[in-house]
Amino acid sequence: MPRETWISRIDGAGNHVIVLKGSEEDPGRPRGPRSELACPHFITDHLPELVGQHDGKVYTSKSALRASYHSHGIQEVGNDAPTQTIDNRVRITKDEIGEAYRKVKEGYKPELAPKLAEEGID
Repeated sequence: MPRETWISRIDGAGNHVIVLKGSEEDPGRPRGPRSELACPHFITDHLPELVGQHDGKVYTSKSALRASYHSHGIQEVGNDAPTQTIDNRVRITKDEIGEAYRKVKEGYKPELAPKLAEEGID
């Protein structure tokens, strides 16, 4: 059985009131619909009136705006998934790690940068 959550608040007259969370008296309860759509998070083609920076015309449709971009040779960027990723990281193999471990075990110490050598840091 789920537990009920109660909220303590002060009403407009300064009285201390305890109300059930989610009830009509709950001040944190959403009031009315969030959108005129049945599904508020549904993405539509509609735009509020938008003036195209490339031609000065008013657009109210995303598809019309994109068609205009296309006809003017403008490439819209930033909304496509990357087609190719570039990985410039230097890869170190297990053999290179083993070689470095062997050198350190034999007593190898890398030379310090000139500034660190001047400060006497080992």
